Amino acid sequence: MNYSTTYTATIVLLLTAMANIFGVEVMSEELQATVETLLVIGSSIWILIERFKKGGISAFGVRK
Repeated sequence: MNYSTTYTATIVLLLTAMANIFGVEVMSEELQATVETLLVIGSSIWILIERFKKGGISAFGVRK
């Protein structure tokens, strides 16, 4: 199956936000906050890299 990694990263971000909104607790509060933060940072970086690799923008997001 050929699926967009950018969409996957965005879905991870949305699921993390939804779990936080609905108060879903999978692990201790401190560990969950750490995992959520790492997922948000990792997904955001992944989206930025993938968009840059597709072309048309500079590393800072300015259109070429």
